[in-house]
This record gives sequence, structure tokens and C-alpha cells, in this order.
Amino acid sequence: MPAAPTFTKDDRATKGDAVCLTTYQALFNGKSKFFNREIAGIVFDDAHTAEHLLREHFSLRISKERLEEVYLAIAKEFADYFYTVGLTTSFDEIINGTGGRLLLAPPFEVRRGHAGILKALQDSPVASDETTPSRGPTSKIGS
Repeated sequence: MPAAPTFTKDDRATKGDAVCLTTYQALFNGKSKFFNREIAGIVFDDAHTAEHLLREHFSLRISKERLEEVYLAIAKEFADYFYTVGLTTSFDEIINGTGGRLLLAPPFEVRRGHAGILKALQDSPVASDETTPSRGPTSKIGS
């Protein structure tokens, strides 16, 4: 009969001599021990179950009511795209607070607007605002 696994807190996994077993919560949060480590590979069991965790940990919610200047600066980065694809009315309703729709910007638009979004966040109090909901690494905006 094989021996039961032994769980230790040493650096064998770091050296590649052992496997590290951990949780999604331990890996995907702004204060993770793994944040500054070079990880060669990760195997996710039931990866589909982590979607909500990733969204929760790496989403930044900016309230228009509390942080209107940064909200509008970021929204401005996507205006041309939504106007071009025929969603002018929906976009304007969201910006004016009269629409109940959700518009998602595609990744290529986020990449295109990256510099403007980053500047808006860096010039704002978002990173130090304790009431801005985020569990991700907002204190490292632009690092």
C-alpha cells in the first residue's frame, strides 16, 4: 500500500522537486504569495469554476457618483468604438445614467485604450480609495 502524502511548508515546490497544491483564492488575489514568483506551469482542476473568482479578484468597480472624473475619462476611451459599431444611443444612455444595459468593450479596444485608462487611474484616488470595491492589486496601478 502506498504511503499517504506528506504536507510540508518547505521550498521543494519552488525548486521543482515537488508539486504545490493550493486554492484558487490563494493564487488569485492581490496579496498572493505567488505574485512575485516565477511559476513555470499551473494545472487547474475544474477551471470553469474559477471564472467568478477571477472576475471578482481582477475587476475594479468605479462608481460614477463617487469618482465621476475617472469614470468619464475611462468611458471616453471607448466612445469611438461604440459609436462606430452602432451603439451610440446605448453608450450615451449608460454615460448619462439613463440606460440599464451593460456594454462590454472587446479586448482589442482595451489594449488600444490602455495608456488613457492607465493615466486616468494613476491620476485618480482609486488606488488609495478604501471604498472602491476591488480585491485585486489596485495599489499597483501602473507598476
